[in-house]
Amino acid sequence: MSEWELHDKQQMKEDIVQFDRMELELNEQNTKITELLHKKSRSTSACKKNDRSPGPGQVKAELLKSGPDILFEWLTHLFNRCLSGKQLPEDFRKGYITNIYREFRGSSEQVDPALTTYSV
Repeated sequence: MSEWELHDKQQMKEDIVQFDRMELELNEQNTKITELLHKKSRSTSACKKNDRSPGPGQVKAELLKSGPDILFEWLTHLFNRCLSGKQLPEDFRKGYITNIYREFRGSSEQVDPALTTYSV
């Protein structure tokens, strides 16, 4: 076994210290932050570009842009829970990375992939 494999096995055996998640009390300051996030969630969704591939939940930008206020209240609540240390939804942990190749200076010759790929 390599040195790294031994190191990884040792790390997996050790007890991981878990920090207690602090329960945040709502006060006037936190309420103002929540209101700000609610206003920001709608304006941020308006900045998203159309015709982009959706994430694991298959929710497109067009759907978010035309959503009612209750949708943004729910999203604000969800993001605030995540920021305060609550459990993340399982779909937030997923992501898709895809290579998109393009022609380099008009030719399709093989080029360094680092120069020609983007992650989506």
